Amino acid sequence: MSTKYVMMDQGNGVPQPFIFTEALIHQHVTDQLYGQVISAGFVSFIAVGAKVHAKCYGSSISLNVAADVEGDSKIITRWICGN
Repeated sequence: MSTKYVMMDQGNGVPQPFIFTEALIHQHVTDQLYGQVISAGFVSFIAVGAKVHAKCYGSSISLNVAADVEGDSKIITRWICGN
């Protein structure tokens, strides 16, 4: 099962990731959140030695936005994994 995410700008200048199951639709999730969608897609987590890294990819059809592969991957890795 894949994991989906959206990156939101909630007005504080700090991109905020929201990660959720692929069973949900991106747009349905963002309808419940405050702020502007920055990017969206899928994320997987990869173990590299003792560290875990997020790898973002793809896009959201319902929101018509793509993942910022490099930027989103770095933000989610730092946010969730603390790496």
